[in-house]
Amino acid sequence: MSKTILVKSSMKGIVNVDILKMALEVIAEDEGIEVGDSTEEYFGTRRTSLQGFRIIGSLTTSELPRGIGAAVNKEGKLKYVGDKYGCEDAFKKMQDRIDLKYTAVTLILGAQEEGYEVSTEKVGKDSVKINGVEGGG
Repeated sequence: MSKTILVKSSMKGIVNVDILKMALEVIAEDEGIEVGDSTEEYFGTRRTSLQGFRIIGSLTTSELPRGIGAAVNKEGKLKYVGDKYGCEDAFKKMQDRIDLKYTAVTLILGAQEEGYEVSTEKVGKDSVKINGVEGGG
């Protein structure tokens, strides 16, 4: 049955919305798509929030035609919003991909804040090698 649901993220704690937006932008750039602000239900209803979780950004691909939304509530918890009927595997893969990109962006920003020069190297469609060299700061 088709309906929009909330799905827990594997990430614990409070999410930084700016870092989440960066992670979504990186994935969108990799996929050649735009970051949206809503998901769609099977019958066309658009969602920008669900049960107190506001969609910060959404991604729609050929495998996820109704999209997946990264949504945060007022406490800063992350959940995913979407109608995953018929595309459960693709939904789970994108959910994991967003979690991983969020972690990678967090690591890069943290290393830069500590004075490291950081470079990344793409080693596959979903894999990035992060290189850090200590700077002069």
